[in-house]
Amino acid sequence: MRQKYLMSLIICICMAFLLAGCGLTGFKEQGTEGEVKVIPKDVELEVTFYNVGKADATLLRTKNSKVLIDTGSADEAENLLEQLKEEGVEQIDVLLISHFDKDHVGGAAKILENMQVKEIYTSYSCKESKEVSAYENALDEFEYIPQIVRELYAFSLDGVVYTIYPPEKEEYERDTSNNSSLVVKATYKKKSFLFAGDIQEDRIPELFQYDIRSDVLKVPHHGEKDPENKELFAAVSPDYGIITSSDEELEAKKVKKQLEKEGAAVYLTRKGRVKVWTDGKIIEISQEEENES
Repeated sequence: MRQKYLMSLIICICMAFLLAGCGLTGFKEQGTEGEVKVIPKDVELEVTFYNVGKADATLLRTKNSKVLIDTGSADEAENLLEQLKEEGVEQIDVLLISHFDKDHVGGAAKILENMQVKEIYTSYSCKESKEVSAYENALDEFEYIPQIVRELYAFSLDGVVYTIYPPEKEEYERDTSNNSSLVVKATYKKKSFLFAGDIQEDRIPELFQYDIRSDVLKVPHHGEKDPENKELFAAVSPDYGIITSSDEELEAKKVKKQLEKEGAAVYLTRKGRVKVWTDGKIIEISQEEENES
């Protein structure tokens, strides 16, 4: 029995090396997280949380990969595109749309029209809007076929392991759209980021069966109050909390205090885009302040 176990372990390690060397490699996650963590030593990860109003748009970038999680609103699409191009981003390896509210999918059509995108991951679509229609038209025009994530899924890309936690239900008692959000954990060596979309009370408890501890938390639903926030923050135990709010639609003061009580330093994208850098051992964070509030 022990020999079989050792042989299985050796095979898993060998497969991990193969997967890490092949770029984007998907696999259905079995058992505990972190089975594929063979990470090139020369890779570093930069994460940019853009200031696009009360909306989400985040770029995860390594030497050889670029992953964009959400695309902000249609009104901010040109602004987002300009910022990406200013930073030398001409191609997206993975575009991940957490859900189909206009403040997450609104800029997707603009991205697809102006950049090459290799892979697209989405949650199931449960609403219609002009932003969703524009996105779907762009998919058709450029012949993209997105992958709808319905089961726990993970992939390794240039040393970063992305784990996607999909909703467990097709419909929720309250706000199915927000609760349909894909939650994403990005792990680079010993450091992790959790992107919680717009999940709310009915969805948050689904995550507690997993190890969602992370150093950085993209706070769900733009920092709005939720009965499950306290439990979520305790489970994640972040050192940093990023809230995507706007001067017109502020985050809840209670949420900011809950994060600070948990020991997290809180950054608000409404004060300027936030950049996080890690070598997998330490985290550095800075903010380009654009206005005062």
